[in-house]
Amino acid sequence: MNIQSEDSLQVVELDNESAEIDDSLVTSDPVKTTSGTIVLVIDDFGYRNDSVSDGFLKLNVPITCAIIPGHSQSRKFAEKALAKGKEIIIHMPMESSLNIKG
Repeated sequence: MNIQSEDSLQVVELDNESAEIDDSLVTSDPVKTTSGTIVLVIDDFGYRNDSVSDGFLKLNVPITCAIIPGHSQSRKFAEKALAKGKEIIIHMPMESSLNIKG
């Protein structure tokens, strides 16, 4: 093993035949498991109100439907989604008023 210090950077080189482990880096604490929540947001509803969009409403999981306002099917789909117990949010597209490309 070759250890070199360069300012605040420590370079450790291990050869393939004899890798050494610094015992001070090994902890005796067991790995703790964590749980979380996966949130599913389906974007761009409002363009259509058909079997494809209905398929999302048939999913037996909580989903949030992001609906773009002002399109031909926005209001109808929002009403249908609410009737099916789905959460809806407004998908408000935003762009620079200065027409600056990002």
